[in-house]
Amino acid sequence: MGRVLLARPAPAVPRPGRQADMLKRAIAVPVAARLIASSQSGAGTRIDPTTRALAAGAAIMLVGWFAASRAGRQREAIED
Repeated sequence: MGRVLLARPAPAVPRPGRQADMLKRAIAVPVAARLIASSQSGAGTRIDPTTRALAAGAAIMLVGWFAASRAGRQREAIED
């Protein structure tokens, strides 16, 4: 049984579109709502340096992930 399971081809890597939509719903929308709420009340407009560095790192990783997945799709199209 194990040999049969290992002989199967690996599942395809998911496309980034679905993950980007999940990212928007899970992170971007609540953060935007919080920023809008805090800017209207005038409180919480200051961001500490650690949060700023983490946000910049996350943005860089997201852009790198999109670029890598796009390059992978172009290589797959060339091979086909």
